[in-house]
Parts: sequence; C-alpha cells; structure tokens
Amino acid sequence: MGKVIAIDGPSGAGKGTIAKLLAGKLGFSYLDTGALYRAVALTLREKGVEPDDSDEKILAVLKCITITFKDGKIFLKENSQLSTLNSQLPDGRDVSELIRSTETGHYSSVFSARKVIRDFL
Repeated sequence: MGKVIAIDGPSGAGKGTIAKLLAGKLGFSYLDTGALYRAVALTLREKGVEPDDSDEKILAVLKCITITFKDGKIFLKENSQLSTLNSQLPDGRDVSELIRSTETGHYSSVFSARKVIRDFL
C-alpha cells in the first residue's frame, strides 16, 4: 500500500481544500471520503432507511449502489433492484450538490456511526 494522508476536523474547516492542494503538490490521488458517507446517507434516506434500521436492511441498499468520482463530481448509480430513471445515465446521477445539504450532512454523521456502513465503505 502506498502512502496515505488523512485530515480530520469539523465540517467547513477547509479539510477538503487543504487535501486537494496537498494531493496536487505531492502527486497523490485525492479521495473525498466525506462525500462517500454523504452519498450513502442520501441514498439511505431516499430509500426510507432509518439510522436504527437493521444491518441487513442497510446492506441490502448499499449492495445496490455504485459511487463514482469523475471530473470533480460525485455520481450515484443504482442497479436494477433500486432502479430509477437516473440509473439509465451512463455515470448515474450527479449528486455533487445534493450531498452538501445540511440535512444530508446530519444524516451522514448519524449513519457513519454504524459499523455496517464503515465496513462497506
């Protein structure tokens, strides 16, 4: 495994900005793990999953999604079991703005406490 740098801190502190600059300077890849958790939270909420639902229910939804980073945007694709019109798009739907809402941030924090979600990601 190559070198990994993790930056921790409160929301809005500039972690992402610093991480992108540092990755560019060092020639590293940048992975926005916060966006992953937010995309998962958005999906779970849209599918009616609650933070205290069973691991099985949560995992059933998680197994049906693909999260992709492309050109600075975050795309969410659902397989046929969770199918929506947006699933027909080659990259899925662009959720870059949706995942930055206050509500999604709140649910991201709540859902990220679940081991099943951390293990999945």
